[in-house]
Amino acid sequence: MRKMVAGALIACALFLNVSCSEKARTIKVFGSGEVTYIPDIVTMTVNVKNVKPVLRDAIANTNATSKKLLELCKKYSVSDEDVKTSFAQSGREYEWKNGSEVFVGFRSEQSVQITFRELGRMEEFTGEILALQVYSLGDLKYSHSKKNKFESEANMLALDDAKSAAEKMAERMGVGIGDVLYISDVDADEPVFYGTGYGLVAQNKSLNRSSGFVVAPGILSSEKKVVVVFELKK
Repeated sequence: MRKMVAGALIACALFLNVSCSEKARTIKVFGSGEVTYIPDIVTMTVNVKNVKPVLRDAIANTNATSKKLLELCKKYSVSDEDVKTSFAQSGREYEWKNGSEVFVGFRSEQSVQITFRELGRMEEFTGEILALQVYSLGDLKYSHSKKNKFESEANMLALDDAKSAAEKMAERMGVGIGDVLYISDVDADEPVFYGTGYGLVAQNKSLNRSSGFVVAPGILSSEKKVVVVFELKK
């Protein structure tokens, strides 16, 4: 009985050694792929804010401006799905004067996030928004309606890059590559922006209300990184 157990242990040890040896015959490589594209949509945030001595007046003015803003979105054929309105908030407004907070009135504010899909009319659209006496317009984020397609292409390029790197390294060492044993993304990055004008915030009190933003959206870049483990062959 003891001989059988000892034989089993020896067989198990041999199996482990063979498995470890086979596992060691691998190569791990990293690959990256990048696709650049011109954006066709932009998301912006419009803040409506009013401060009045009487709360109901502040609320009425904010509601009126928000209503005009939604009507303007309809005018430019912005779909309901591309307009997200927050709940209106009210409270007391204070200003710091002479070393202390001074009550200046009651505040009513609301924010509206708009996804605009006609970049050729960007200046015209934002110009009309600023003419509504909104408090601020900003947080511009450019993207593309087919962003997923570009990210998929970047992923394929990353895989091609990883395979090419593995083949070159294996050839240099006089071996070949076999089956793929492992594939994974490596901290996929957010789109990279090239150009200026991103994250701008314009407040009406300091901006010419007769015109809107003149912002060149530049070029967007989606980058993907992968790690791939290949089996090595003699």
